[in-house]
This record gives sequence, C-alpha cells and structure tokens, in this order.
Amino acid sequence: MSHQKIRLWLEQNKVFFEIFSSVLLGIAGIFVAYASYHVSEAQLEVSRIATEPHFYVEKLLFRNPETEKFDEEELYLHNAGAPAHNISVKLRSFIKVDLFDASSKPIIVPVLGYFPSQFPTNAPTGLIATFRGHLNNQLAAELHFSILDPEKRKGRPFFDHTLFSVVEVAYQNALGEDRKVYFRDANQISPEAAQHLLSLYEDKMPLELSTITVDSLMAAANEQKPF
Repeated sequence: MSHQKIRLWLEQNKVFFEIFSSVLLGIAGIFVAYASYHVSEAQLEVSRIATEPHFYVEKLLFRNPETEKFDEEELYLHNAGAPAHNISVKLRSFIKVDLFDASSKPIIVPVLGYFPSQFPTNAPTGLIATFRGHLNNQLAAELHFSILDPEKRKGRPFFDHTLFSVVEVAYQNALGEDRKVYFRDANQISPEAAQHLLSLYEDKMPLELSTITVDSLMAAANEQKPF
C-alpha cells in the first residue's frame, strides 16, 4: 500500500480513531480510579487498625519454694496496640467434661474460685489486669487426682476434664467507639461462642472449686445439655 493510500485511509477514518482513543482513555481512567479507590481503602484500613488496641492473654504457673509444687496460676491481660480507654474486664471459669461416650459431646460446667481476684492497672497499654487465685492450681490438681481415683469415682467409667477461662474485654478505642473482644484462655474467640459460654453463668449455678468433688461435678454435668 502506497503512502498516498495510507494517508487517505487515515483521513477517512479520522473520526473513528478519535472516538476509539477517547474510549480507551476513558477505560484507562476507570481502571486508574478503581485502583486508587482500593489504595485508599487499604490506607483507611491501616489507619483504622492503628487506632485499635491489640489485647492478648497469657497464663503462668508459679512454683511454691516450700512445697516444690506449682500451686498457683495467674492470668494476665496485656495491650500491645493503640491505647484503649474505659476498659472493663470480666472473667469466668469453666470445666469441660468429656465422658468418652460416642453418643454425647463434651459438657461445660461453670465454676467459681479459680481466678477470684482481679487487679487492674488502669493503664491504657501494657499490662491491663492480673487475675489470681489462692492455691488454685493445687485445687485443680486435687480434682484431677480424685477423678483418677477409682474409689472416688465409685465405679463410674473414667472421664476427662479441662479447666479453662473466658475473658471479656470491653473498651473504647481512640475514636471513641465501643468495642468488645473475647478470649478462651489465650485464644481469641467469636462473640457468639463467648456469649454461649457466659450465658451458662446465668442459667446454671457455678460450682465452687474449693469444695468440688467427683460427685458434684458429675451431678452438674448430668444437668447440662451437650455443648
């Protein structure tokens, strides 16, 4: 094709190229705007996260130098993120009973006395609260050995149990927004799972850890619905 014919073809299709280029520019502009929107959303999310605290829970056992045993356990709530205000912490303890029965699921029994004492620091970051209980791990160990004792089980099949705590943390973030987070021991859990457990304190009478026996634990377990 000669240069003359090419020039003539371009002149005849000038309007088409102008429209086509405008459409391409428009499409490119949409993609740029879409990408900018996502960048802005990501920056907004980063800014939001920067205003939120980062709570976490840890538990430590303490060795009694006189008995050479780990008689007590303490639970700590920390904030390693942004400052939090108007912090309110609630802790509830439970025993999960596993009957090793294929037809039943583990049963949750609320208990009192494992972490009865709370010591808040009123600090917005760092250590937020400490929970303690006098000889709490010793009491838990005594219950464990009672369950292992055939005489105290009185012929019942062996069952397993696990003691755990649920922590509810209510606070205000830097924007003044009310928030709540929940933990099952050191693991963060959903509000639905936490509320299900916490509601057991309203529905059932918790057992006192210092007076709990195999009989009282099994009686409470038999009254509970499978969890």
